[in-house]
Order: sequence, then C-alpha cells, then structure tokens
Amino acid sequence: MVCLGLPVALITWVAAAAEDKLLRSNDFSGPAHAGHAIEVDASGVKQGDSFTIVINAFKRDDLLEKSVKHWLQCTEPTQIAVIWNDIERPILSFLNSLLEAEPRLRVHTPVTSNLTNRFLPQSYPTQAVFSVDDDVLYECGVVQYAFEVWQENPEKIVGFHPRTMYGDGSYNYSDEQDFNVVWITKGGFVHKRWYWAFFSEKFSHLRDLVNTAKTGEDILMSFIHANASQDSILLPMGSYEELDLKGPRSLEDQTGSKRLGVTKAIISQFGFPLRTVLKMSPPSNRRWWWR
Repeated sequence: MVCLGLPVALITWVAAAAEDKLLRSNDFSGPAHAGHAIEVDASGVKQGDSFTIVINAFKRDDLLEKSVKHWLQCTEPTQIAVIWNDIERPILSFLNSLLEAEPRLRVHTPVTSNLTNRFLPQSYPTQAVFSVDDDVLYECGVVQYAFEVWQENPEKIVGFHPRTMYGDGSYNYSDEQDFNVVWITKGGFVHKRWYWAFFSEKFSHLRDLVNTAKTGEDILMSFIHANASQDSILLPMGSYEELDLKGPRSLEDQTGSKRLGVTKAIISQFGFPLRTVLKMSPPSNRRWWWR
C-alpha cells in the first residue's frame, strides 16, 4: 500500500496537543506498565506485541532494495514502512512488485523531501517503531531482542549506536567512555508518540534548520526525548552491517560540516539534558552475531 503524506501544518497542529499530553503524563501504554490500557488495532492485535520497522530512503536504490528484502525476511515485525523522500521520482518498480506480494510492506510518500520526514507521525499499527537508515542491516534476532528490552522500557530509546556529546556541540566515540546519547537513526526503538512530540510546533524552527542543513534529525530527536527526563538504553551492536559507510552517497559525507552548527542551535534551545546511557550486555541465550 502506498500512503500519501499529510500536510505538515495539520500534523504540527495535532502534534501540539498530543505532545503536551505525552510529556505531561509520561503515560506510555506498554506491556511493562501494569494498570495502563494497551492499545489494540482494528484487527484486535495488541499494539505492544510487535513492532514496525521504518526505513528512510533517498536516491540509493540498490541499498534500499537490499534493505527492504532483508527486513521482509524477519518474521517479527508487523509492518515494514519505507519513507519515500524522492518525491521527484516515481516509486521504484521493485517496491511496486513487493507491495503486491507483501501485505506487511507500506510506502509512505511525503509531500516534501525533508530529512525530518522520517519522523512524520503515520498510522503505524504498533506502539514500538524501529527507525533505521537504508544502508544499515541487523540480524533479525538482534532486533527482536532489542524490542523485548524496549517492551520492558517503553519510555526509553533502545538502540545500538552511542556517542559521547559535549556542551560545545562536539561528540566522539570511544569504547572507554560513558556515552550520553544513542543515535536512533542507525537502528533504534522508540514509542511512536515521540514522533508526535518531534513535530510539535515549538520545534518547527529546529526542524527547518535540520531540513536546510540536511543533517541533525537524530540529534534533535535525542534532545527532545532527553528533555522530557527520559533515559536511553544501549545494546551491543551484535549482528550489524553498514552498506555505504562514508561512501560518496553517504549523507554524512555531504553535510557533516554543517552538523556542528545544527547541534549548537539545538543546545541553545534545550540546554544540555543528556545523561549517561544505560548499558546492557548481550543475552547469553541468543545468537548475537551475523549468520
């Protein structure tokens, strides 16, 4: 199914009320929260029992095809959704063919090519959303385990790619450091309500900055989440493959020089709410490495 995008103005209007309720109540209707209602979709399936994979796609057709076909091999997700940001081109023929054969596949077509479209609220059938770039693959079982961790911690970001960020906007990675942020775009779970929070009107100027610079949507989501006093959980990367690391089509290669300016603007809005990431060891009873 191809899903047409809603106007951003309508989304931000609805998001304002949803985000206010979310951040005031911190009421995440997940299975770990006894006494809270669990959302049920039209088919009667509990939304907390499975997850949706959301793939951000733009002008890397070969990577997208490999990515979609990989995730369709995983039996655990209820839906695999592609955000088709390449609005000047028709949807690829391989996607159209898969849409006819795979009922779990959806293609969302926003009205713009904005980078922040990956967090546009959609009618996802599950509470848990696993966001991932089209050049990043994980073993199905690794993602399933991450989902099980998220089920016990539905208010947190649960992901694999950490960094240590500093007050001046710079950041780095070292195994010896205490990390304070997890990049959700490299593969991470979050409750879908944070998509509504991301599109709150009060963050519109920061979204505009991200869209203009074509970088920083991961940082903005992390700060919105941390600003609501929520922690993140880090899992070992395990079975992981990056298909276009620092290649000529890598967005980091094209826009990395603008990232610091975007980060400084985000920090000027929020201060520095990041806190030490909670680390978890890989499960002893699961295969954790690439098959």
